[in-house]
Amino acid sequence: MFTENHVTTISARYIPIAVEIANATCGDDITKRSWGSAVLAATYRGMCNACQLASPKSALLGCPLLLQLWSWERFSIGRLDVTGDHANPKQELFDLEHIDLPTFATIWTCNKRRFAHDQVRSCFPSFNEQFDVLHSEAVVWEPYTQHAIDVRYPGGMSMVCMRDYTYWMTKSKIIFDVCVEEMAQQRVMRQFGARQLVVPLPTKDPLPPIVHMYVQFYNL
Repeated sequence: MFTENHVTTISARYIPIAVEIANATCGDDITKRSWGSAVLAATYRGMCNACQLASPKSALLGCPLLLQLWSWERFSIGRLDVTGDHANPKQELFDLEHIDLPTFATIWTCNKRRFAHDQVRSCFPSFNEQFDVLHSEAVVWEPYTQHAIDVRYPGGMSMVCMRDYTYWMTKSKIIFDVCVEEMAQQRVMRQFGARQLVVPLPTKDPLPPIVHMYVQFYNL
């Protein structure tokens, strides 16, 4: 969830959390943490930093898989081919408590994937060309509708996906370790089924640039 470029080492800040989880005998032994907002904050910071890097060995940190899943749900280009007989996950994922049911990511991470027969040598220029000619009607603007859920997973989805829906429109800052980022829902209102303005409203109480550069430890 929190990729870094330390190769064979990890940051010491993760060790106490890992020990707590490993030693827990039940769910109540683990401190409740906002993992979703933490992953989002780390990914936002990773994207901010990646946009300013020029080295050929530069990497996108945070949670690149989250960014990929976001893209695959909306764009028909540059994504895995999971169509055909393997379009739906196996039924053994279903459970009575609706916790281990599939999520929207299940179809991309657990199904059999097909490899393209036609490959290009320079992927980045090729993707740029495909995005340039991508029509707006080819974009899935509302991927999380009830109809989309019923079509993909007739048996339902994990209750964890919708458990915190009341916080989706929060305007609080999201924090993880040195990462303090804005929640800018006004830029993606259409995916929530709301009206999307062509020119989104500015963020209220914007994060000061100096705060965005803070190097300070924060707990989840």
